[in-house]
Amino acid sequence: MSKKAIAVWILCLIIITVSTPGCGTANESIEAVDPEASVPLTMLWRGSETLSPMKRQLLQRKLKEKFNVSLHIEIYEKYEYEKYVNALMNSGKVPDIVWMSSERIRGASAVGALMPLDELIKASPIWSGMPKEYFADSTYNGKMYSLPQFFQAPESIYYRADWAEKLQIKTPVNADELYTMLYRFTKEDPDGDGKANTTGFTMGGDLSRSGPLWKLFVPAHPRKLALYLDPVDDTIKSAYLSSKEMKEALAWFRRAYENGVLDKEWVLEKRVTAEDKFTSGKTGAWIRGAEMITERYDKLKARFPDAAITTVPTMTGPYGSNYTVRAGYSSSYVIPSTTRYPKEAKMVLDYLLGPEGTKLTAIGFEGLTYKIVDGKICWMAEGEEKYYNPGAVLFSVHPLMLPVPIPVLEQNRLAVNGFKTETSMNSLYIPRSEKASGKAPAFEKLALEYISKIITGQYPVDKYDAFVTETKRMGIDAVLKELNEMYKLDKKMDASE
Repeated sequence: MSKKAIAVWILCLIIITVSTPGCGTANESIEAVDPEASVPLTMLWRGSETLSPMKRQLLQRKLKEKFNVSLHIEIYEKYEYEKYVNALMNSGKVPDIVWMSSERIRGASAVGALMPLDELIKASPIWSGMPKEYFADSTYNGKMYSLPQFFQAPESIYYRADWAEKLQIKTPVNADELYTMLYRFTKEDPDGDGKANTTGFTMGGDLSRSGPLWKLFVPAHPRKLALYLDPVDDTIKSAYLSSKEMKEALAWFRRAYENGVLDKEWVLEKRVTAEDKFTSGKTGAWIRGAEMITERYDKLKARFPDAAITTVPTMTGPYGSNYTVRAGYSSSYVIPSTTRYPKEAKMVLDYLLGPEGTKLTAIGFEGLTYKIVDGKICWMAEGEEKYYNPGAVLFSVHPLMLPVPIPVLEQNRLAVNGFKTETSMNSLYIPRSEKASGKAPAFEKLALEYISKIITGQYPVDKYDAFVTETKRMGIDAVLKELNEMYKLDKKMDASE
């Protein structure tokens, strides 16, 4: 096989997580405008929440006019994306632009299966002016393979501002004050219906939607291997082994559960049902991405017109900010080295991820999909409002403005200032280690069992020490040793560039 053919074959392997049989259909693709005498490109678009059929057609027309490119866009739901990519790649159809995870970008770039974008970035007044940190999660062996598009908005703690105002509660600035506010939401009838039917907060039974609470005490959310990089000795560690801090966190959650502050049904909660308790007025706080507050606010206002929500500002624990995001703002869209039209593929990617392309995909085409009437957005096509993504505009790496201000979203953006940027050791290193990826599910399952039983009072807090002993028996130290060897090798390779 030729080197190029080998690269394609390896790309197919890297981009596919698991070859999963099953049925399903992607969103119906709209053919590119007038493919005759134009350069044909194919792009696999991950997620259907932003690009409506009408916006897709208009975008294709715009690209034809600007670059004489007929872009065929295939849209796949995020949860189905890799299954359909699997089928497509197995058929031998390699797209010109495709979304890949950071780990797969690393693997594909190592064998020359992706096109570096360094020349494009250097020549662009937009990209060349951005800090190198923006490209961190798509830079490997000194070369950049994707472009940034959005700042990673941290998960933040939304809360009922109208309840806090009624109870005359000041904005909490630490874990104790946060607990006090949530306790009062539980005990002092904040909704005024005369019933004891509210709780302070809830979370997913798998500990999802709780990261900012844990990080008031410990260095990492206790999921997967709970990995973090210790800046003191520059080594990868597991928060599972931070016994003292974990027990402090568990005591906080246990007290919340005992007093009804943490919803008694949390162990059974799925993410959707847990969020419903917030938007239906049953709980006073909920954790979600800072850029996603608008939809939750709208749902709450539809039920309670006088309701108001805001976000707890960044708080500081022993390991820094409780609001964290991964380093790098890569869009994760890359160009396989097999494309027949590298120049055009780069121009299209540059445009789509640039300020104009970002605004058109997140908002729409003014005068065609929407217009502004009396200071409000008027959607000109049925259903277009479902594809409006104001968070993508405000959290863009470009200085974009909303067509109509959304105070609650803009306030949320300001509230999370001071968040910490860190490398996600869980997602960066676990997939690369057979030992870590093989053992991570067992560690997470055991952690969830102990944590759940301690929070609900079935185990005493000090029982956590038995969990640490068990992780040692299961070989967590050997896993960490292997991951640190990989980390040191990566640093050595980066330094040699």
